[in-house]
Amino acid sequence: MMFLPNIPFISSPAISCIDYSNKVSFCVVTKSEVLANEFDTDYESAIAFGKATVITDDSEKKEILLSVLNKFSADYLKAGKH
Repeated sequence: MMFLPNIPFISSPAISCIDYSNKVSFCVVTKSEVLANEFDTDYESAIAFGKATVITDDSEKKEILLSVLNKFSADYLKAGKH
């Protein structure tokens, strides 16, 4: 699950794309190093594929966010609610 909050850059063009096709991918690249003498790059990467869903109900958004926080930041959940 990837959670993208309702922020300005995720606006009508992004929503229109999701309405057209909900297929999405997400790529992360780390530990990259240019190998100039070999005309190459050494790197590690991961790609995830899935389907996007637009959540409009505020209580559902809050429930999803709290589940993510519980999974990854359970020790700081109380502090984050203030």
